[in-house]
Amino acid sequence: MLLPNQVKEGFCFISDYSAVSLLEVPKFQEYEKKFPTQILDQTTDVYSMLQKDRLKTELRVIYSRSDFRNITGAISLLLFIIENNLQTKFPETYKLLLIVVTIPMTTAEAER
Repeated sequence: MLLPNQVKEGFCFISDYSAVSLLEVPKFQEYEKKFPTQILDQTTDVYSMLQKDRLKTELRVIYSRSDFRNITGAISLLLFIIENNLQTKFPETYKLLLIVVTIPMTTAEAER
């Protein structure tokens, strides 16, 4: 029998994975063609401080731009946004990246 805390931890893991998967650079081309609406919904349900419509617009731009496709991982994407002063252009993505880079990693997620 699962205890309530174990169930909560499982849901947190799923939502963390959803948040991370929105920012997986190898999937950007795929996401440009078919936007990951369900993943966005899961992410914004858990991280309610994110503005879903704005984040969706920002991610659509990021997915469509080739200069974002040369980046490897969430930390590199965050650094790219900071180094190019894009925090005000992509404020919701910036917030999401700050969340993602602070999520504890498993060894299977080392590409972050």
